[in-house]
Amino acid sequence: MQRRTMIKLTGAAVVGAAVSQVGCEKQDVDFYVNTITMSLGKLKPLLPNQAQLLSKAISIANEVNKAYQDGKFDSALLLLSNLISTINEVVAAAGVNLTHSAKIILAIADVALTAVIVLIKGSIPASDVAREVSPAAEKIKSLGSSKRVDAIFAATRP
Repeated sequence: MQRRTMIKLTGAAVVGAAVSQVGCEKQDVDFYVNTITMSLGKLKPLLPNQAQLLSKAISIANEVNKAYQDGKFDSALLLLSNLISTINEVVAAAGVNLTHSAKIILAIADVALTAVIVLIKGSIPASDVAREVSPAAEKIKSLGSSKRVDAIFAATRP
């Protein structure tokens, strides 16, 4: 229970920091994307059979950052959707045999991914209603749900 509370508070702090930085410099997203890519890179030795998928996810994360830096927020959101799907493929391929370390690394990547989503969504003009009904926007919106956080915590239990 203590670990769960700590991870929730850490996740809330990261997302809170991201919300407070909406509209700040482009380096903010760069920091969180680097956290994602470094986390996924650390998974390669732990999940050698998923190394190719992890490399693909790292590449997509770097493309998200480039799209954001170029101000192409639609592309960044679409790429985020692809990144989420790829990470889900990694988890599905690894199955229930994830080590505790791998689960923690995935939780860290998920928190950073949520921060990137918050920053990108905060950069999109509020008057653009069409994005709210797109499948990518719905998928991204679901990442911040408490159900997703609870599922991550359930997965990290020994």
